[in-house]
Amino acid sequence: MCGLTGLINPNAIADAARVQRMRDRLRHRGPDDAGLWQQGVIALGHRRLSVVDLSKHGHQPMLSANGRYVVAYNGEIYNFKALREQLGIQTWRGHSDTEVLVEAISRWGLERTLTACVGMFALAVWDRQTQCLQLARDRLGIKPLFYGWVGGQFVFASELSAIRAEFSHQLSVNRDALSGYMRHYYVPANDSIWGGIHKLPPAHTLTLDANAQHHQLEPTLHCYWTLEVSAIDQAEALPEREAVAAFLEHARQAVGDRMIADVPLGAFLSGGLDSSLVCALMAEQSTNQINTFAMGFADKAFDEAPHAAAVAKHLGCQHYSQQVGPEDLLSVVAKLPDMLDEPFADSSIIPTTLVSQLAKQQVTVALSGDGGDELFWGYARYPLWQKLSQRLLSLPMPLRAMGASLLKMNGFQALAGLLPAQKLFGSKHPLPSRMAGLAALMDSKDDAQLYRTLISLWKQPNSLVIGGNEVQTIYSDPNHWTTQLESWRRISAQDLQAYLPNDILTKVDRASMSVSLEARVPLLDHRLVEFCFALPQAQVHNPQGSKWLLRQALLQYVPAQLIDRPKQGFGVPIDAWLRGPLKTWMSDLLSEQRLRQDGYFEPKPITDLVHQHLSGNADWGAYLWSVLMFQVWLHKSTPDLA
Repeated sequence: MCGLTGLINPNAIADAARVQRMRDRLRHRGPDDAGLWQQGVIALGHRRLSVVDLSKHGHQPMLSANGRYVVAYNGEIYNFKALREQLGIQTWRGHSDTEVLVEAISRWGLERTLTACVGMFALAVWDRQTQCLQLARDRLGIKPLFYGWVGGQFVFASELSAIRAEFSHQLSVNRDALSGYMRHYYVPANDSIWGGIHKLPPAHTLTLDANAQHHQLEPTLHCYWTLEVSAIDQAEALPEREAVAAFLEHARQAVGDRMIADVPLGAFLSGGLDSSLVCALMAEQSTNQINTFAMGFADKAFDEAPHAAAVAKHLGCQHYSQQVGPEDLLSVVAKLPDMLDEPFADSSIIPTTLVSQLAKQQVTVALSGDGGDELFWGYARYPLWQKLSQRLLSLPMPLRAMGASLLKMNGFQALAGLLPAQKLFGSKHPLPSRMAGLAALMDSKDDAQLYRTLISLWKQPNSLVIGGNEVQTIYSDPNHWTTQLESWRRISAQDLQAYLPNDILTKVDRASMSVSLEARVPLLDHRLVEFCFALPQAQVHNPQGSKWLLRQALLQYVPAQLIDRPKQGFGVPIDAWLRGPLKTWMSDLLSEQRLRQDGYFEPKPITDLVHQHLSGNADWGAYLWSVLMFQVWLHKSTPDLA
């Protein structure tokens, strides 16, 4: 894996020294090599983690053989050998996928090349003839890329930290994006926490013509791939046995493609369905023993290590497990401000970082099972949403509105018993807050709004963030909700396009890259995704449970007694930490004086939750953690502003 950065200065010679400094902020993404290319208005920088073709022939930025195109690229093209054959070039400089990529762009153009590629990537390509820059990101958003205008220059980078390092005095916090963060645990695309800096959306290209008149120097975005169901409609008609066989064929190819490397590789293994299937398919296709990695926790509520060890033993893997205590977990908390270049409140990044550190001791590449929950309805919130939709939306809107009004007035508290309030909001949330949560659900006009409310952390973030005004996201924009997909599939499609790249994949990318480990996600091979999204509901989830087809496939490799258990997730005991070893830290960052001084949040709602949490009468860990992660980020990233 690698890191890239660059800038265009339309009014002067590009500052190569500045790009070099930006590049070296990304050393953790590529410790093996560094490259810099500058000509006229543009400069490109690159850091390389050598995985395929470890020789100098993989050096970037890389020019095409005809000298017209220059590419800086982060990722892996898994079918590069097949593309190499298709190109029909007789003489190659090396055997890297980067060379195949730049020559394909030279022969076919960018969009045809992207359509032909199977992989994960973020890239910048400069056409020296037309003076045109193009950026691109992979279909599912596995690899990150940020861009924007700062101080009259167009800048782009794999991480915001590279941009902030050189332009901090010209950046300001995007309060609208902060409101979105308080709702979603992450800053929603296409914004970033910095005003004017954006995330390139998955499956998009960006084009900037450096020859255009200054007032026309605005980039244009183009979507080159959408989740097309029509191309594989025949999958819906497959009988169950044939569907399992077809799924296994796709999954086997996806895993096999991601085992191509010139360095040691292994896999994260939690013992759950997704990671177990990935490891089983790796073991099936490898002549060597597979290395697997897991975390163990003293708190049994969070400990999946015994399950992972049992699966690894059955598959014949070389298994590595580390028992971690509070001091290990808290050591990662101290590193989060350096790892995260914008606020991020998913606390599972802590164990993800620890398992990445463990894996890096043995391998350079690790496969992960991420994506299975979106493909096969694996989140507990999905059936809960379905149940609430059936119960609530069947009631006339005036009746729901009346019930919501009563709940908002804290009246008729017995209404809480009509819905699974404890499951929704936790047994240690005060009754008034549970009433407010139920009222918000009852106010939902349709199943789209109901789902957005269900997944929201702070339900009214604009009232918390001073000057904040949420922008529309895929969850709130009705144009995104209008689709031919059935309602049960719409919500997982939205998560695939928003929650997955902005939370799950961001977590895996930042955690693995912090230790220079490349993480690969075979279940997000776009061909496999298309196949799964064409499956009928009964083969995805049914009365027997979620992930039906995936489970049937895994049972061909692992006995049922090793995998039939409730889903645990990958979390940490935030509630207990904030009353224990992190109490003083939290009390300082979330004091009324500090919050007023910083000027981003209304203090009272936050300090009220702090007092309730510390009293032990309520668990507000997730809410407080989201504020803490912003505060930590703020004081690290903007010391002159905080």
